This record gives sequence, structure tokens and C-alpha cells, in this order.
Amino acid sequence: MDLKGETMEAGEHLIVYHRWYVHHGIDLGDGRVVHFGRGIYDLPNAKVEVVSRQEFADGGTIRKGTSPICFSRNEVVQRAMECVGQGNYDLWDNNCEHFVHWCRNGNRLSLQSHLVQTGARQAIAIITKTWLWRRGLLKSLTPGVVADVVQVAVESACVGLTHRPHWARIVGKLAGSATAAATGWARGGPVGAAVHSGVFLACQSFGAKSVGAIKANACR
Repeated sequence: MDLKGETMEAGEHLIVYHRWYVHHGIDLGDGRVVHFGRGIYDLPNAKVEVVSRQEFADGGTIRKGTSPICFSRNEVVQRAMECVGQGNYDLWDNNCEHFVHWCRNGNRLSLQSHLVQTGARQAIAIITKTWLWRRGLLKSLTPGVVADVVQVAVESACVGLTHRPHWARIVGKLAGSATAAATGWARGGPVGAAVHSGVFLACQSFGAKSVGAIKANACR
């Protein structure tokens, strides 16, 4: 439970690194922590609860998180305490990190969930483009791959800066589409630009729908 010499104040964002995930909570300033569930092994029964710092650490090391704070520390604590007893935990869309961000700044955001979903979406999009290329329906993979890299870089930067994944996804998609069009134009003029931009957007849509289907089946 080593706090690395840091002083924790009420409303502080606490994190604990475990092997496969990072757990998040809100410090109450009196040795207790409010958190949503006890990690990925408590998913079926996860609720917002108050525990000791030692219970929260669960053998790990507690560190300070870096989520933005838009309320007073007393308001953060009040928001967290008002949620005690609530459930409806969702690994993808309503987990412990979403809870902490909502308490501190009003945005439901989970960077680790967003990273996993973005990675899955991009992997499906690249696999789809590769299939089209191997079938001879796409002359080159380069515009699509470059566009995917730009899309991920821009989206990740926007999420980090704004903490608004929905808008970050839109900006990333626009950047990726523009890149696909530009590289496509260099290889095939207007037709190449239209084809590669269209393929990029279609593969992104297919990847997003596939991830949505996977999430829906995983939560049944």
C-alpha cells in the first residue's frame, strides 16, 4: 500500500496497477476510498462502495491519478458518496475509471477501455483492408495503413487533451479520411482519393460495428 511519500487529499484520484488492469478510486481524506467494484474479478456483483486504503490497494501500490478536476474537493467527495450502493457495472462503458472521472470532472471516460476498443476497431479495419487487397479489390494497402496510423495518433492525442472520446473519435476519423484521400490522390488522382477515402470510412464503420457486437455478446 506504499503511497510513494505522497500526501493524499480528499477527492484525490487514486490508482493501483495490477497485472492485467489499473484500478481507480476516490480518496475520502480519512484513510478510506470510494471505488466501483473490486477489480475485474468482481464484475458480476460490482457496486460503488467505501473501503479502507489497504482494501483498495489489494496488495498493490497506491499512486496519484492525473484526471482533471473541475469541482471542489468537497464536491468530488459528495458526488462519490452519493453513488455508494449503485451497480450496473460495465467493463467497457461504466467501470471504475469512468466513475472517478465523473466524480472529478463530470465526464465518463476510461482511457484503458478506450485504448482497448480503439485497438480492436483498428485491427478489424486493417484485417478487412488486407482481405480486400488479397482479393484484388484494392490495389495498395499503403494509403489505408497510413490513414489508420494517423487516425489512431490524432484520436489518442485528442482524448488525452480533451477527455472527450466521442469528439476525439470524430476528429480522428476526419484526419484519417483526409490522409487516405491525400495518399490515394498521389497514387491514382481523384479516383484514387475517392476509393481510398471510401474504403477507409467503410472499414472504420465495419470495425466499430464489430466491436459493438463483441461488447454486446460479452455482456450477456
